Amino acid sequence: MPQPIAPRPKATPKPRHTSSHKALILLVAFILLGGWTLGQFFGKSGGGGIPIGAADVLTQQQIETRQQTFSQPVQLNVSSENAAQFLANPSPTQQNNPNLSHIKQQFAQNPFDRVLALTVWDDVAEDGDVIDIITPNFTTQVMIRHTPQTVYLPASSGSLPIQIRGVRDGGGGITLALQGTGVPISAPVLAEGQVIELMLH
Repeated sequence: MPQPIAPRPKATPKPRHTSSHKALILLVAFILLGGWTLGQFFGKSGGGGIPIGAADVLTQQQIETRQQTFSQPVQLNVSSENAAQFLANPSPTQQNNPNLSHIKQQFAQNPFDRVLALTVWDDVAEDGDVIDIITPNFTTQVMIRHTPQTVYLPASSGSLPIQIRGVRDGGGGITLALQGTGVPISAPVLAEGQVIELMLH
């Protein structure tokens, strides 16, 4: 007589993810992806999320050569214009200069005779270096880039002592080049808070 076949045990149904589980998984994935994206952006940026390049890299010889340039008092010939005429009729390029409004405010509060023009830029890596340019009566801050920027400075005569102070080092030191009406010069590699002095004529 044939033996009866025992029924197969029923498979235990697998639990299904609820909609709340799916939402949680999506939320975690979104947070992880967003964090990675922000890290990529801000990890290679300067203040305000401005993308910048790699840090400055110079040889010891390059550092020493830059230092020697300022081992003696530095005097730089720059262009000079009558302040009243300059502010009354700036050229289109001058009108777009970011520190022109600062100059106008200074002139309204304490009139001066001349406006001197100094050109500055970062001559190594554009890594977010920032400097202060300081005169006896005026201070302006500049983030230096590869593209030269002209900074206008108020002066009571044709000569003006200035200080340049390192504010932010994007990495490897603050690397600054300056130019007046002659050949460019490279400043010593600056640390944050370090100051160099020169005379503009």
